[in-house]
Amino acid sequence: MAVSLRNLVYSWRENSQPLLQVAEFSVAPGEKVLVQGPSGSGKSTLLGIVGGVLTPQAGWVEVLGTELTQISGGERDRFRADHMGFIFQIFNLIPYLSVIENITLPLSYSALRRKKVQTTHLSPRNEARRLMKALNIQNLERQPVTDLSVGQQQRVAAARALVGSPELIIADEPTSALDADSRSDFLSLLFKECERANSTLIYVSHESGLKSHFDKVRYMTDLNASPTEQACLL
Repeated sequence: MAVSLRNLVYSWRENSQPLLQVAEFSVAPGEKVLVQGPSGSGKSTLLGIVGGVLTPQAGWVEVLGTELTQISGGERDRFRADHMGFIFQIFNLIPYLSVIENITLPLSYSALRRKKVQTTHLSPRNEARRLMKALNIQNLERQPVTDLSVGQQQRVAAARALVGSPELIIADEPTSALDADSRSDFLSLLFKECERANSTLIYVSHESGLKSHFDKVRYMTDLNASPTEQACLL
């Protein structure tokens, strides 16, 4: 499995009531999984644990063959930089960097992802240009990120997550501000790039109407045994 969680218990504070209790959550390599649930149901908390940002009080968290609770915080940071790409609801683009600099930023933190780019015989900037073309934003190279539309920012954020072909892409509500047509177009492009890199995709959303796009759908109401009104978002 690309991701395997078992008997997971997470609380904000020790000895407080659990916010997240997950008996089992697994994702196969190359699979596209939609995790669906309303705001406050614990979706982003779950992603934080999968990403090694949060550490559960109990349970097994294996991602790409590494048990994250058994390594240090610094090792989790390195693992995340090497193997995961994130697309956030608030895209977190760096305003003083150009579009290409935003896209290539993960390569500054991961020699492994830089090496993957080198195997394609492209420079980091040309790989960024390839992703921009694939995501239909090739005309934005010289445009400040502060001048981009929401949809353009979203695609820059997707290119940043995808650069260097990380094995796992985690997308946290990235299309909530888009209309149905733009959302569908973005998903098609995202899936195409994930398939090209053989990346596994975990996509979290409260939106209805997305299920048909994914290989599997998991619902937080089924995954989380804790009361949903107690579960908090990151």
